[in-house]
Amino acid sequence: MATTVTSSEKLPEAANPYPIGPRRPMASLKHDRARQTTMNLLLSLLAPTHLVASELLIMFNPRNLRAHLTPDMMVSLDAGEGDPLYEDKRRQYRIWDEGKPPELVIELASPSTVERDEVGKKEDYAAMGVREYVLFDPAGTMLQPRLQVYRLTGSHYEPVPADPAGAVESAVLAGYAWVRVGDLLRLWDRASRRLVPTPEERADREAVRAERETARADMEMQARRQAEARIRELEALLRAQADRQPES
Repeated sequence: MATTVTSSEKLPEAANPYPIGPRRPMASLKHDRARQTTMNLLLSLLAPTHLVASELLIMFNPRNLRAHLTPDMMVSLDAGEGDPLYEDKRRQYRIWDEGKPPELVIELASPSTVERDEVGKKEDYAAMGVREYVLFDPAGTMLQPRLQVYRLTGSHYEPVPADPAGAVESAVLAGYAWVRVGDLLRLWDRASRRLVPTPEERADREAVRAERETARADMEMQARRQAEARIRELEALLRAQADRQPES
């Protein structure tokens, strides 16, 4: 059962006795770039209403505080960003205080973790009740296929097949599918039939749109000035013709 505490009753962060998951050394540039890209996509879609976290320690046994997992990324729907018991943001995800496990966990393969990601962690996350487990190999040397998505069925995971285009429907992110684009794990918007843009791509599109709007405004201004100049020329011509008319 979740611990319910109002904001005025929350304990100071210094009173939090639970361990903090240490940041692991970066596995590779590809690994780090893939993590950053997927995190940015999830944050743009879900935060701040839903919790999106990277390397946040998940604690699942209040009687054994050493029992924990630290996924590369996780999503907990409707959990928000703040700790349910302590002030400030979460330093760990305690399932007994949250009242539920995360709905989605993503692990990026690295030489030191790939075997545990495939066998061991998968069973642990299933036992927790994590609905969707995604494995992705940024380097392309450890998993085949490089993108593997598992959906919780009962107490175990079943693989989710990819469609002919290679997209794998997400059970947690309704309307979206996972897809590999080069060495990156991306999201496909089924409604628009396009990739969900990264913040950088969105900024580039906004810049292009702004340039087009500026160019259109410049063209409209130039056309208006040309029209005004032509009107002035015609008015001057009419005045000159009127001046040449003989008086009756």
